[in-house]
Amino acid sequence: MPLYLVRCLDKPGGAAIREANYPAHREHLKRIGAAIKLSGPIVSEEDGSRIGSVFVFDCPDMAAARALAASDPFAEAGLFATVTVDRFLDITGGKPAFGTPAA
Repeated sequence: MPLYLVRCLDKPGGAAIREANYPAHREHLKRIGAAIKLSGPIVSEEDGSRIGSVFVFDCPDMAAARALAASDPFAEAGLFATVTVDRFLDITGGKPAFGTPAA
């Protein structure tokens, strides 16, 4: 199946929304686990606070990837200012692109 890169940026001052919905977000990720190839927070360079989320979903099409992104409790709670979904081609097969993995 195709891969889709989802980039979600939090609204300013969204930390309280993120914190309040974090347990539901984690449960959601567990439910859709097989569709997730990569995920994690985007963090601020200044203080390391969480300011967004990134996912790579394995979905049949763009509509399915958008539906997964929209069903996240963070999205449902209005945390995100922007969400972008793009087709992603993993040319490395999940391995380091060049050289050997860092220890």
